[in-house]
This record gives sequence, C-alpha cells and structure tokens, in this order.
Amino acid sequence: MNPLRVFFGIFSIVGLICLAITVPLTYRSIMKSRNWEVTTGTITSLSSDGFPTITFNYKGKTYSFRDNERGQNVTTGLEVDVHFPKDKPELGEPKSFIDDWLAPLLLGMFALIFGGIGLGGFAGMLRRSHIKQELVDMGKGRKIKCPATVSLDMSLTVNGRHPYVIIGQQLDKIGSQLREFKSEHIWFDPTDLVEQKKTVDVFVDPEDPTRYWVDISFLPKKVS
Repeated sequence: MNPLRVFFGIFSIVGLICLAITVPLTYRSIMKSRNWEVTTGTITSLSSDGFPTITFNYKGKTYSFRDNERGQNVTTGLEVDVHFPKDKPELGEPKSFIDDWLAPLLLGMFALIFGGIGLGGFAGMLRRSHIKQELVDMGKGRKIKCPATVSLDMSLTVNGRHPYVIIGQQLDKIGSQLREFKSEHIWFDPTDLVEQKKTVDVFVDPEDPTRYWVDISFLPKKVS
C-alpha cells in the first residue's frame, strides 16, 4: 500500500473526527451566548484543594455550585459572572470565554490542520493522476529524454522515512536555464536502476511546461 495514501488517510480521518466534535461544541457555545441568562455571583468559599464555591441569587432564591477549575488570585468575596439556561439556575456555570470557546477553537484548529493536510494531499494525488492520464494515456504530452539523478525529498517524512524522487534535467532552447522535472515519490532507493538507465522519459504539456509527468514505469512494480 502506498505510504502516502495511508498518511493522508489517517490525517483526513483525524481531521473529520475533530470536525464532527467541533460542530456540536460550537453550536452549544453559540446557544449559551445567545440564550443563557447572565447574573453576578460571589465566591463564598474555597475547598482545601483550591476549588471555589460560587453563590448567586435568582428570583429571590440562592443557588450555589462548585467550580471545577482553580484560578489564580481567587479569594472569597470575589464577584464573578455566572450564566445558566433560562429558568434553570440549578445548572449555573461560570461565564468565561475560555470555558465556552477553548475546546471548539482548539478542535477546529486541529480539524483545519489535519483535514487540510489529508484532504489537500489526496487532492494533489488526484491532480497528478489527471495529469498522467492526459499527458501519457491520452497522448497529449510531448515526450523528452532527460539525464536522470536520484534525490531524497527531505520535505516529507512518513514513519521516519524520506521518499526518493527521480529528477530529470533539461536545458531550455537558449541553453541558459536548467529545468528540473521531479517524479512521484518512491519508497525505496532506485539509484542503481537509474544509473543503469541514465535517462528518464518525461511527458510535458506543450502549452504549459509546469505540467509534466516523469515516467518511472521501469521501476519494479511490487517494490514501488
């Protein structure tokens, strides 16, 4: 199995899971900010391990709850904002931006990062597959032979490994600029095979030389 498919698949799944958790948490935080009632409470006591008990009044009755978070510089008598669902003061909570939005923001960030890497990677693979189909399978590419070298792609690491790429080089018609054509990733060292072949076939879009496909079909199928 292609390691990149596994890599992008894992990132996509993690991103989608984070997104699935983020959506209800975000909705809950929005509903809190729009619909919950807000009042002022007072810290009336501190437990031995530093957790405050907050007391507030609502419609002539007194309600108390223990805050599950310890804060710095928390003392008895300190006033804090409290909110709760309409007409349900027994469900009171401290009102703070961190309590309401930290989890949705963090999970949303993870969803963007992991999902972006995973889905973006799959999109790139599909784009390269489309280029191959158009330039090679449909015969729209101009075939050229280029001297070939092998290099490690240090920009990508999967399971502690860097993939190899075959690089074809060609001077432009004027001879003043060297163009490089990089192959898809290869997960074994193809140096010996490339040194024997010396050149590599590259299919280039005649209208856009940035669209190309390096033919590595000469490599062993089962290994690559």
